[in-house]
Amino acid sequence: MRMNDYNAFLVKAAAFGFAYEKRDKVPTMEEIKDAQDKILTTFETFKEKNDQRLKEIEAKGASDPLLNEQIEKITEEIKGLKEIRDQIDKLKLKMARPGGSGEGKDGTPDELEHRDAFLNYLRSPDDQRAQAALLDAEKKAVTTTVTTAGGFAVPTVISRRIERELAEISPLRRMVDVQSVGSKDFKILVDTRGAAYGWVGETDTRTETATAGLQEVAPTFGMLYGYPKASEESLDDIFFNVENWIVDSMLESFAEGEENAIVNGDGVKKPTGFLAGTPTAQADGVRAFGTLEYFPTGVAADFAANDKGDEFLDLLYKLKKGYRRNANWLMNKATAGKIMKFKDGQGNYLWQPSATAGQPDKFLGYSVAESEEMPDVAADAFPVAFGDFKAGYVLADLVGFRLTRDEITTPGYVKFYGRKRMGGIVKKSEAIKLLKVALT
Repeated sequence: MRMNDYNAFLVKAAAFGFAYEKRDKVPTMEEIKDAQDKILTTFETFKEKNDQRLKEIEAKGASDPLLNEQIEKITEEIKGLKEIRDQIDKLKLKMARPGGSGEGKDGTPDELEHRDAFLNYLRSPDDQRAQAALLDAEKKAVTTTVTTAGGFAVPTVISRRIERELAEISPLRRMVDVQSVGSKDFKILVDTRGAAYGWVGETDTRTETATAGLQEVAPTFGMLYGYPKASEESLDDIFFNVENWIVDSMLESFAEGEENAIVNGDGVKKPTGFLAGTPTAQADGVRAFGTLEYFPTGVAADFAANDKGDEFLDLLYKLKKGYRRNANWLMNKATAGKIMKFKDGQGNYLWQPSATAGQPDKFLGYSVAESEEMPDVAADAFPVAFGDFKAGYVLADLVGFRLTRDEITTPGYVKFYGRKRMGGIVKKSEAIKLLKVALT
């Protein structure tokens, strides 16, 4: 267990009325249940206050400003409680690994030798024996690396751990189709016409079905990098865990960078995001290949007043049935806070909160994923996406990381330039739909 993970949980929990003992282990099952129960009870309070607000609007044409303020505070509390739930998820995942610490100890003898030589070199780069041992271990480890000059290949044991933890902390990486590739020339072929079929009797002549329409999809690539620094004194400290520090630092940089690229990337030295280009209201089979379809809210700068979720249902059923089976909603926390208030014509809330760690909230029966890279609700923005992102978007990971140690540019500190190449692009535009804040 890394203490910074548990301490992050303690800080967040304390802000919302939980007082857990500070210790080097995950919360007990009783504490986890306590946090989960509070999510549900807080949401019930939220519904009660929001119902009161709606009654006041219906009776008086407006609601009490103090009541509105209370609802906003409760909404913020729900957001915080969901973050606690996410922290619990991460802690449980780490404890489920061998050794319970999340450290990369799984690998072949050559891979583990490479890891140890690499970490030893990071502490003592001027030691010729450390350099020689690393070069020898790198040759034996059979490591595929990116074609980037300079630095050393990050050992497979550590790079595998970074990729695994990226998938844990990044909802988008879990949702899209991640392909490990060996070259930037990676391309995929997409059938633009779909499957063709016919019906015949036992002895009838079989006519040839329509020829598939194939379109080549080529992700745009760029180099994602992190440049963290540590003091020379910390590296000299034998208790300073260099591996954990490197992994944590790279994760922070890589997770934010790749999530932004998957959503908003312009394709220039980076992946092309699914919001790139110009989405259109044209239907499937009519609009240009690779362009996403949007459905308008019907209001110029917000969701519809007294919303019953009609535009969301329209969006949902715009998606073909085959894609709805694995579909998710995607939005940021602020947008989720607005949608939590929506009710159907019978007064039932359309949002179903999850109190169970590892299980997402649901809206209209489909899981909700949150990314702060999604736009806020504003005129002409696309704050909500819905679809099967694994069918709709491909993220191509060029295998391997490299790391260069730099103790020159900032006296007293050692900087680590870690980088990897990745690409991405929409592969099936019919698998993802957008909601646009607009009249039409």
